[in-house]
Amino acid sequence: MQPPENRPSPQQGFLEEKQVSLPENKNYVDLTQKKKSPAASRLRKKAILFQLLAEEKDLNANTLREKAGEKGISISRVSAYRAMATYKTHKSLAQSEVRCLRIISGILENTAPGELLSARQIEELLIENKQKAHRSTIYRVLERMLGIGLLLQVKKGRKRYFQSLKNQNQ
Repeated sequence: MQPPENRPSPQQGFLEEKQVSLPENKNYVDLTQKKKSPAASRLRKKAILFQLLAEEKDLNANTLREKAGEKGISISRVSAYRAMATYKTHKSLAQSEVRCLRIISGILENTAPGELLSARQIEELLIENKQKAHRSTIYRVLERMLGIGLLLQVKKGRKRYFQSLKNQNQ
């Protein structure tokens, strides 16, 4: 008995890749690619610029642009001057313009070395300091900080704990 022609044979398998042609006049979103939010991208760039400025104290704007270019970041001269001015006044991302990021990174940086905090504990510390942030915002900020490599995440069972990498090295 031969298999019908519209069914795949066992050698072909049931899952075959098929090329689908889409009309050229439509804009389609590729759902296989991870979304990169502009805010996370800006924060990643800012973290790299701050790291460059921390490593070398006497950088001028053109040298900062060159060093950033080596790290894969293209910035204008005006942006380089702005980054230098921001770094001189604030010295860390805790002083960033994003309120929740500033508060949460400040809490994590002020913990004792080796101390792990959950999102719920961070929320409680915010309340103690008379600050307010929704737990989903806390998770979003933590995910953003994980994405750029500022945090260490430890999973214990179903719970996730976070630690600033600055505290881990001390």
